[in-house]
Amino acid sequence: MKCKRIEKWLSDKRDGELPEKKRHILEAHLAKCLSCQSYRDRLPIIEKEAKDLVSPNVGASYWQNSISRLRTKLASISREDYQLIRVKPSLFPETRWAWAGALMLLFIALGLFLILRSGRTIQEIYTFAFEDVMESIDQEIRNNPDLEEQFNSVILASIKENLGETNPFFYENPFFWEGLSEEELKLIETEIKREVKS
Repeated sequence: MKCKRIEKWLSDKRDGELPEKKRHILEAHLAKCLSCQSYRDRLPIIEKEAKDLVSPNVGASYWQNSISRLRTKLASISREDYQLIRVKPSLFPETRWAWAGALMLLFIALGLFLILRSGRTIQEIYTFAFEDVMESIDQEIRNNPDLEEQFNSVILASIKENLGETNPFFYENPFFWEGLSEEELKLIETEIKREVKS
């Protein structure tokens, strides 16, 4: 709690104007704060000195004379002195509003960017291993020759579609064979042997 508030409460307490609720807070603060205790102890001395002060006996003519003295003093100040006394305006006052407007536009643009960006839905990308997919397909079509033949024709049609007119005989392309693994080459070899036997 700020000691300035406590000092005011101490004065209110001496005047009998401090509520009971604040008295408990005041006493708790005084138990801990040496500075406020010292102020409390000095209060009677301050009050006594204030009562002993003699107020000056000033008549109405004093105030009228002081006002006329002030007017003559203000009139005697030259224009150059007034320019020195006057508070100088801030640097580039015309651009202050331009900078404030630019800053406001920047905040609006940033807010719109964040709002529009957060509205986009992130597409989920499913990843799977080619080997796992081929293994499950192989298990399904292994014992069904019709299904196996249909699968092979779909694969060949897809390959021809992707190759276009460039080279319909993809197996003549050396890059095709270089991209195959040992297991794929063995599988092709067994399929060719099976085709030759039948």
